[in-house]
Amino acid sequence: MRVQANSARLRAWRMLLDDRIASLAVPAGWIGETVGLRRYAGRLDAEGEAVSLDVGLEPLLALAPVGLVAADDGSGDIVITWEPRGRYGGTSDYLPEAYRVEIRDGVTLKRVFEAGIATVTYAMAEQTADFGAPAVGFDFTVAQVSAVHGAGHQAVGRFDA
Repeated sequence: MRVQANSARLRAWRMLLDDRIASLAVPAGWIGETVGLRRYAGRLDAEGEAVSLDVGLEPLLALAPVGLVAADDGSGDIVITWEPRGRYGGTSDYLPEAYRVEIRDGVTLKRVFEAGIATVTYAMAEQTADFGAPAVGFDFTVAQVSAVHGAGHQAVGRFDA
């Protein structure tokens, strides 16, 4: 793949696709924007075709955690744990590690936890405040949070007593 500037003044770029693979940085100013590009059918295509590309934030967001577990610890408290995932060989894309856990009763948000490690404890007193009694079942989500991009992709779990 060869990329070359067509004109620094016009900020136009041309990309020649071949059998090589390359990763190109997306300018930060493009994030959240629709960018107008022109694609060509080959070297003999002098006009090309105008196309629009929506550059979303999704590829930058932290991956959803895996292995969600919610279990009563024997005292009535519910311990929620998960395994973080990262793209770069580690367990986390963003440091320091930060997570948001949301407890829901159907579509109603009952409680939000912020954590710096891959576990939170939902105390029986919190459950009683949220549900009127110790929780017998609820859905929960876990997302890693970036200081720059906010909450990443969510993993969804379920607790049943």
